[in-house]
Amino acid sequence: MLTFKHVRSIPLFYDAWCGLLGVDAELNIYAEEIYEDTWAAQYKFSFTGELLQRLDEEYGQNPGYARLELPPGTVTPHSALAATALNFGGGRWHGDLEADRVRDLAHPLTPADRQWLVAAGLQRVEILPYIVGIVDSYVSSEAEVRPNQFVICRRLRLAYVSVPEAHRPAPGSHIGDAENYDSVELALLQQFDPADAERPLHESWLGPNTLGITPNWPVDVVTRDGYLFLADVALPLSSGSYPDPSPQRQVRRPSRIHILRIEP
Repeated sequence: MLTFKHVRSIPLFYDAWCGLLGVDAELNIYAEEIYEDTWAAQYKFSFTGELLQRLDEEYGQNPGYARLELPPGTVTPHSALAATALNFGGGRWHGDLEADRVRDLAHPLTPADRQWLVAAGLQRVEILPYIVGIVDSYVSSEAEVRPNQFVICRRLRLAYVSVPEAHRPAPGSHIGDAENYDSVELALLQQFDPADAERPLHESWLGPNTLGITPNWPVDVVTRDGYLFLADVALPLSSGSYPDPSPQRQVRRPSRIHILRIEP
């Protein structure tokens, strides 16, 4: 089992969509935010969290904006190579359950995984009977922390049959008169072993007991010199990306870059 020691978290500036650009040989961290879905800001931080450089479009008011140059040898994030088996999808995200063959196409969740959703604060218990399964999965980033042992950032979309209004996992529900199922998205940090690709979610999830922190919406991960660097997005609960989380998940955190030491 992978274990980590939380070193520090570096808050970013806009609480917007963020990502890692890379980590150089001196463990300087390069990151980016896209704010208001339009403007970009890029940062260079030291390992201790000091801001060394900031380039910002400043809401379009900076005509001299240019991207950061990454030094040679910078380790950059990448999407799934080892974990491509976890990439699947192609079905509709909402519509008619029978016409879209959702029960045939969805990857089912075990009873233990369903209970884990509640224990992890990702879902209220009232929703569990309505879950059909996973209809979309994408590994946005992976990093090898030990030989054939990976940490991955994974987005999942869960399909739900039509739920009574009081229990629906909105905001963002698309269920209408001609539709009887919807779906919602989760972002998880997991460990992945190619020899055990079907490991259940509740066994592979990397949560606060393992990390010392609770990631909000992990998107990018890089390892270097025994450390794990993680880009973690702050998303408002009104975005519709959350399946009606339990109260312990309803504290919004800023966008951050986390640094964790990989324990032996």
